[in-house]
Amino acid sequence: MPQPIIFTGDRLWVRRTGAQAACLLEAGVPVESTVWSECLETPDGVVVEVAETSAASVPDGVEAVTLRDFFDLAAPADYALASRAFELLHWRRSHRFCGRCGQPLARHATERAMACAACRDLVYPRTNPVVITRVTRGREILLARRAHGANAFYSVIAGFVEAAETLEHAAVREIAEEVGIRVRNLRYFGSQPWPYPNNLMCAFTAEYDSGEIQVDGKEIATAGWFTPAADSFADQHQPEVDRCLAGGTAGEEFRIQGSEVRIAAGWRLDGIRHYLQYASNNRLPRLKQAVVDMSLCADPHR
Repeated sequence: MPQPIIFTGDRLWVRRTGAQAACLLEAGVPVESTVWSECLETPDGVVVEVAETSAASVPDGVEAVTLRDFFDLAAPADYALASRAFELLHWRRSHRFCGRCGQPLARHATERAMACAACRDLVYPRTNPVVITRVTRGREILLARRAHGANAFYSVIAGFVEAAETLEHAAVREIAEEVGIRVRNLRYFGSQPWPYPNNLMCAFTAEYDSGEIQVDGKEIATAGWFTPAADSFADQHQPEVDRCLAGGTAGEEFRIQGSEVRIAAGWRLDGIRHYLQYASNNRLPRLKQAVVDMSLCADPHR
């Protein structure tokens, strides 16, 4: 019997061990009122079962958390597995009926697809490409705050790729539309899944070329060029910072002034040590985890 990954609504069942949590529960954990289930193979070839339940409660020793909360508790491999499971959950929920003829869809017998018996259309899991770009001007970095958001959170520019558009064109267009400037030396940095609910983040770096910042007022409320605001913090903890940026290994964890830092597999901050900032959501000095989305937290008061 495969180990299960279980969701109730948008919440994932996890079992904590100290400061960490695991989403793979033991085989045979009691699950009532299963809505659907599906087998999923992990990168190392182990088959697990993804299931959604409508049960009102969880078993003893298990708790239900959001996927964003799980990010702070999980090892990178566990988070990646839970993310993939959540994207399949979203796909199954959002494709119950055929978009072509309106008839109910059913799981295909051999492919990971939803099939329509009436018009024979097949619907596969969908991924939406998103570009996210770090723009620098000398030692300054361009950061912007969304017009609609609960927290004063500043980040780099991001947006969805439109139909028949290249990733490079989308990156340049989003910057021009949202803050009104031109960039040069656009370079690909890397990519990662972003399961909120089913995006693929494609990261770039670029340099400022020309123009003055003019926010659109719809998606972006304010934007500006930020200089390092936490150099003293970086200097004070330089050995830990250097170890994190250069010498860390995948999955390694340590603490800087009480804040957990994790080196995510395959990612480095690409020399962004000068942009350590105070995270505006909790006001604690921390290194933003590169696996998130290349976003950088900043003090809005600069």
